[in-house]
Amino acid sequence: TFRIENSLNFINVKDMIGKRTGLIYFVKDIEIGPCDEIRLLLGYDGPVKVWMNGVEVFEGKGTNPAKEDMTLLKVKTHHGRNRLAIALDTNGGKAWGIFARWERVQAE
Repeated sequence: TFRIENSLNFINVKDMIGKRTGLIYFVKDIEIGPCDEIRLLLGYDGPVKVWMNGVEVFEGKGTNPAKEDMTLLKVKTHHGRNRLAIALDTNGGKAWGIFARWERVQAE
């Protein structure tokens, strides 16, 4: 079970990681109303890869500690259920987790 720390959208997996190396995957199905893209805001303290509906949309190195809204991505979506997947490298056991949230992009 992942905890969200405070209201900052931080998913803390430090206890799961311990001092181990490897990858942790975060997968979430999100329901999206009628819009073609979202803003995905991320922060991470180890290397990450991000996929939306099976398509890789981002790869980054990260900073330690993670910073909220460090990365802003515009990501294509479709109406209904969309699957967001994030792989976090444990950064040699130094990673604590990720910040992740999304916002609708308003039509212009």
